Amino acid sequence: MKKVIYILLSVSFLFTACSREKMADINIDPTVVETPDIKYLFTNALYNLESYAYGEWFYDNSQYILPWMQITVGNNGSANSSTMNQMGSTGSRYSIFYNIVGEPLVRIRHLIDQQAGASAASYRYIRALTYFVHIYCGLKVTDVQGAMPYKEALQAFYTDPPLLAPVFDTQQDLLATWDNELKENIRILSEPVTVDGKPITQVDLGERQDLIYGGDISKWIKLANTLRLKIAVRLYQADPQNAVRIAEEVAADGRLMSSIDDDFYWYGGEQFYNFGEGIWHGVAAKNLVDFLRKNKDPRLRFAFSKNDFNSMVVQGYLDQGVEIPDYILQDAVIVQENGKSVFKGWQGDGEPWVRYHGAPVTISGELSTEINNKYFEESKFQLTVGESKRTLRPVSFFNKSMVQPNQTITYPGVSEISDQYRPNGSYAYREVLVSAAETQFYLAEFKLLGANIPQDAATWFKNGVALSVESMDRVARDLNIPYYNEPYDKQYGKAIRLLPDEISDLLARPDYTLTGNVQEDLEKVYINLILDRLLTPTEIYVTARRSGVPATNSHLWAREPFSSYSFSIPRRFVINEPAKSDINYNNKVNAYNEQGFTMNTNVPSVLENQRIWYDKNAPDWGVR
Repeated sequence: MKKVIYILLSVSFLFTACSREKMADINIDPTVVETPDIKYLFTNALYNLESYAYGEWFYDNSQYILPWMQITVGNNGSANSSTMNQMGSTGSRYSIFYNIVGEPLVRIRHLIDQQAGASAASYRYIRALTYFVHIYCGLKVTDVQGAMPYKEALQAFYTDPPLLAPVFDTQQDLLATWDNELKENIRILSEPVTVDGKPITQVDLGERQDLIYGGDISKWIKLANTLRLKIAVRLYQADPQNAVRIAEEVAADGRLMSSIDDDFYWYGGEQFYNFGEGIWHGVAAKNLVDFLRKNKDPRLRFAFSKNDFNSMVVQGYLDQGVEIPDYILQDAVIVQENGKSVFKGWQGDGEPWVRYHGAPVTISGELSTEINNKYFEESKFQLTVGESKRTLRPVSFFNKSMVQPNQTITYPGVSEISDQYRPNGSYAYREVLVSAAETQFYLAEFKLLGANIPQDAATWFKNGVALSVESMDRVARDLNIPYYNEPYDKQYGKAIRLLPDEISDLLARPDYTLTGNVQEDLEKVYINLILDRLLTPTEIYVTARRSGVPATNSHLWAREPFSSYSFSIPRRFVINEPAKSDINYNNKVNAYNEQGFTMNTNVPSVLENQRIWYDKNAPDWGVR
């Protein structure tokens, strides 16, 4: 009997030893893909560029950057609070860069590098494109936090032993590395791929896998050149000679984003809702609205919403004896008929311009009662409708329909049954992440700074303004935002779509004309860079820091003091000390200490003074 058992055990061991690999193959979960399609990995990375929009808008944009840069006021319809410069939670840009954008991009490179010969060569262009997406996303991280792991990041799966504690690259090194990677991969995309003298056809991403450019390599090269310009403008205050060199190389290359069809836009498809959660994006800031309205800049109508004071609401205020703010009354035509005040139309700038009003940025504790009542006090803007009160605001808000599309909106009215705007139909969500307009503005800027760039600064600048207006109009049109094609107020209202000759009229205005005064011309360029990037606020933060715009005492768009006392605005985001159990604790703490960053503090003056590397020589807030 023992002999039989020994024989069975021996056979069992032999079977196990000989068939281990086969058994492993048989027992693989059929739903697990061990070797993913490289094209789909690339699509996944592109999709994830915007998959975290809610957190970034809720925290970084609406609570911090937009009010700090005096684009908006507050984030809930009220005045700026006295703690609006104190940071709390932030968006997840840091983890997104590594976990859901960087990871598939690095994996693509690894999968391609494992192949050989013609197989690897056929993916050469796709491999090059991964750097452009990675660097675009990485800039958003370093812009607020400085040094970060890059060269050694995301290598744990591909190293033995696993590299689990990547060192931090300094911001200076990051920008140099990224510029070199962009330059090298532009070169790769510019040359035919051969193996042993034979041309190798490149795997085509096409429209389905490349949801931005549809596989058009020429447009990816233009984007890469603009990313080089983004690096150059960040470098200028710290290393002007190197910054100018990059700008001159890009200009000499000549493959530039020059049409709105070149815009690097994230396409959410038709009936895309982005994030439906409620966010108060803030009231429009008065000085900015006044500048845009004075010049009849169409971007005002797209970036900000009409206020609630259509003709029916004005009449409702008159009928119920509720006080109308003076800045509304000055444009209203009101006559007396049979002892009753009757609204008869708009004067001054007329519709739609009279529907755009901003509010002062002064923090709430220092607002006079008069100013608070004119702009913010909700009880002052209520009408009785049926048995309830309805709040109807005289100020404009940041236009949430441009970032939260296809939402149902209730039009302002005084009846118990109010009309609603429902975007019935198929309206595509398009977010312009990098624009042709900013490309032109960067080149105008460097031309003004003395770079050897063809064409004059005025040509680049005017091209930028025109492209910026066209691009923002296209986003508004594609989304069919409220009021775009037709007004709700049929008698006295006007649609907000771009009209013929508006761009040429705008370019003829003195505030949009370069005169040869370099400092003033630069201010105009910076203002328009900010206007172009209103829907991607991190770029506003970058431009405002490096330029000092909006500038104090400017006759264009003046920076308004938040307070009569010292009121610091952070120039970097909060850095928290990692847990002692963090495997990369030492590298993180060393990097923060080397940059002179105090950890675990949201004290505004600390965050204002402890700047990231490229920001150290830049102007103070409001100084240019």
